[in-house]
Amino acid sequence: KKLVTLKSDAPLNKNLNDLELWSNNQNGNDLMVYKVHQDGNIFFQQNLGIGTESLGSHQLAVEGSIGAREIKVEVGPNWSDFVFYDEYKLRTLEEVEQHINEKGYLPEIPSKEEVTENGINLGEMNAKLLQKIEELTLYLIEQNKQNQAQQGQLKAQSEMIEQLKNEVFSLKNK
Repeated sequence: KKLVTLKSDAPLNKNLNDLELWSNNQNGNDLMVYKVHQDGNIFFQQNLGIGTESLGSHQLAVEGSIGAREIKVEVGPNWSDFVFYDEYKLRTLEEVEQHINEKGYLPEIPSKEEVTENGINLGEMNAKLLQKIEELTLYLIEQNKQNQAQQGQLKAQSEMIEQLKNEVFSLKNK
């Protein structure tokens, strides 16, 4: 059996400031499991499993869904803005198509098998997805430039056709 002790830093007949749950570890030493501060914050000293005892290497493991209004993922320095740097080499669409045809997924995005085996890191995946959005934006900008150039050529060709029609009409009526 394990000994569980509740400790408070205030006598029981006064308002509680902090409440602590202590247990004995395998060596018989006292080990604080969690502390409830008077402001309502709860601090866990050990890993926490909700709906599971299988924690793996995680500090928090949850079996089931998690509902939240907001989740903030701290990301490292490798955010996706590098796509807009001059030295970034954007793949051609032909290279992307070749990669998809050969492997069945986008470059720099993990395969279904990798995700199934390893899961995903939300911060890392968001950065990769943003990279793909930024790459798509660059492709669209380039297509827009080509479209505008083609529109200019089409206008010039239409004007030339109209001018040639007028010249042909003038020659017929001489």
